[in-house]
Amino acid sequence: MEDYYQQTGKKVIDFILGFIINFAIAMALGFGLGILLFGAGLVNSMAVKILVLTVSIIVLTIIEIIVIRKFLKERRYIGIGLMVGIVFPLLVVGFCSPIFFV
Repeated sequence: MEDYYQQTGKKVIDFILGFIINFAIAMALGFGLGILLFGAGLVNSMAVKILVLTVSIIVLTIIEIIVIRKFLKERRYIGIGLMVGIVFPLLVVGFCSPIFFV
C-alpha cells in the first residue's frame, strides 16, 4: 500500500475521490428509489414506501461498510474520504440545527 502513495498528490486525489464516491452512491440509490416509488406511481401505499425506504437505508449502510473496509485495506485514503463523507454532513447538520430550530 505504501508503494502506491509515493506522492502527496495521489493521497489528495484518492481522498477527494472517496468523498465524492460516497455521495454518488447515495444519490444514485436515492434518485432510483425516488423515481420508482414517487415519480412513476407504482406504489400507492405509504406503508410500502416507508418500508422500501427503510430497507434501502439499511442496504446503503451495509454497502458503505463493505466499501469502506475494502478501500481501507487497499487504498487507505479513499476509505478515509468515504468516512469523512459520512461524518461531515452529520456534523454540519448538528452544528447548524440550532439556527434552523430557533
